[in-house]
Amino acid sequence: MFIYDPWEEFERFRKFMKRFMKELESEFPHYSSIPVEIKETDEDIIVRAELPGFSKDEISVYLTEHTLEIWAEHKEKKVEKEERMIRSERRYGAVKRVITLPIEVDPETAEAKLENGILEIKAKKKKVSKGKKLDIS
Repeated sequence: MFIYDPWEEFERFRKFMKRFMKELESEFPHYSSIPVEIKETDEDIIVRAELPGFSKDEISVYLTEHTLEIWAEHKEKKVEKEERMIRSERRYGAVKRVITLPIEVDPETAEAKLENGILEIKAKKKKVSKGKKLDIS
């Protein structure tokens, strides 16, 4: 007599998904998040992102009035024929982060600099009219 066991079915599905995700990881580069810190001054929005080990040539930044996109990618270093790798724990691949900014900024005023693995993006807040009291005629 056959007795259906939903837990057994679930376990089979879990193992299938684990194998599937492992295959998927090998096919595509690894993407992970970038830790950020967002600060506000009276005039600016300042975003600091941790990108240790990346050079400025490996980083792309795209800023709109509402969003900031940071993309960084390490290219794998080619090993010379004379070199024999004993051990390598360096990671290759890409990291990406898209941030919705809390306040509109003016992308034309933005500046970015990379120092000691910290990418700093600074942009002026967009001037917003506070409104005006209207007289009714």
